[in-house]
Amino acid sequence: MQRILICKQAASPIEAHIYEHLAMTKLKQIMQQSGLLRQIDYFALGTHYPGTGLITIDIDLYTGEAVNLAYDLRQLQAFTDNESLSLAMSQIAAENDCTIICNDLDKLQHNMVKLNKNDWQLIEEIDQPLIISQLVEHKFLYETDNPTTSISHISCALSQLPKDDAALLALFYYLAFIIHGTVADIANVRLGYYNLSERTEQIDQNTSCICDFAALSNLADRTKLRDIYHEVIGKMLEKAALTRISRRIKSFSYNDGKMNVPNIDMYISEIGIVAGEKTWQKLAEEKTITNLLDKMILEIA
Repeated sequence: MQRILICKQAASPIEAHIYEHLAMTKLKQIMQQSGLLRQIDYFALGTHYPGTGLITIDIDLYTGEAVNLAYDLRQLQAFTDNESLSLAMSQIAAENDCTIICNDLDKLQHNMVKLNKNDWQLIEEIDQPLIISQLVEHKFLYETDNPTTSISHISCALSQLPKDDAALLALFYYLAFIIHGTVADIANVRLGYYNLSERTEQIDQNTSCICDFAALSNLADRTKLRDIYHEVIGKMLEKAALTRISRRIKSFSYNDGKMNVPNIDMYISEIGIVAGEKTWQKLAEEKTITNLLDKMILEIA
């Protein structure tokens, strides 16, 4: 496992939020082009801090395939063209249920290009504390809920036929949120969707793992979202991906102090199961993983 934590500062809070989305979109594109899966190969979290210009991106690389991208990720360069800016503002509108008003797109683009040229600071190389200032917004750029943005909410549920083997439920839960997370990254880049939350529900003794999305109503397309789910599951069933998934599950260790293993508290609270290392070792067979992926049931509402 390798961790990368990078940061930089924008000139206004909204510009920081826009650039965070631009940078995360580029990161997700890199991962998608490399055929990598969220949680199996990597995890990434972009954060902007309200009232400031600070942006951080926290990246965990779990597999050798992901670690091979470490240099490019440390030098992450976002796209700043009009289409990319429009996508970023659509993502933010879905996230915050708001509209971003920009009265000077050329100025915004100029500022994004300038920010892009500023090097990311690596957390291990910061030798003096960074002083984070409270900033005011630019007059040409602001958020508003008037006019009201039309937002659609979409729920995607993955479930399986009831199983007598509780251990299989643990593996289903793990695989379902790999699928949801990877789909969320792809849908964010392709469709401007924003992943609101992930949860489980017990319905008629059957466990469903649910991902809730928000999107601008004119961008909401359930058919395209369904296609992405099938695409991701299909990729996970390919031999190379199955090998990585199996290898990753077999690597789980709760004794080495690394936060790259399933959260025991979450498994207890969500599905009522404690899965230890020996359990995961037994579950990591490619045939077992394939059987569960083949029998996933997808419902979109």
